[in-house]
Amino acid sequence: MIESLKAAAASLSADMTRMTSISQNLVNGTTAGYKREMPVASAFVQHLADAPTALTDHRLGSLRPTGNPLDLAIDGEGFFELQAEGRSVYTRRGDFRLDASGRLVAQTGELVQGLGGAIRMPSADARIDRDGRVFEGDKQVAQIKVVRFADTRQLQRLNGSVFEAGGAAPSAEPAGRLRQGHLEASNVNNATEMVTL
Repeated sequence: MIESLKAAAASLSADMTRMTSISQNLVNGTTAGYKREMPVASAFVQHLADAPTALTDHRLGSLRPTGNPLDLAIDGEGFFELQAEGRSVYTRRGDFRLDASGRLVAQTGELVQGLGGAIRMPSADARIDRDGRVFEGDKQVAQIKVVRFADTRQLQRLNGSVFEAGGAAPSAEPAGRLRQGHLEASNVNNATEMVTL
């Protein structure tokens, strides 16, 4: 009797995890750079020590033009590095803006990092090339930092489209190229999520 109750409780827990993941995916279906969350299917696996209850699908979303010069998409692998409360976090969400000090920031206020730290933009119309170099006229004033992880499975989602490194370390291998005036769409397929639901 007790074993059957444990099995039922494990099954209910797995169903709750699945519903939470699907709900999060549907809510973020239009969030730039969002990566789909996939619940671990087996209730048995979920109850092993340190086993994750959900994994992240890091497949790339499609790139769409916006015409906004502060919108940036990574064409290929890689992440923008942000500074949040003194620590580095990572995202593919590139709908950036300028704060009151002229620094390039994420929509939630984290500082976008360049090779030399925080980036001050000459204006919202600055030119950014595919290597992340920021130009004021013909003069380079900054370079946006794009990092790559050899194993994205170790990244841990903090919220929405923002991850912390976990046990991963940025790789020295080249990352993707930047596309100014574009955003990466979420990789969520709403129809698939609704069928799964």
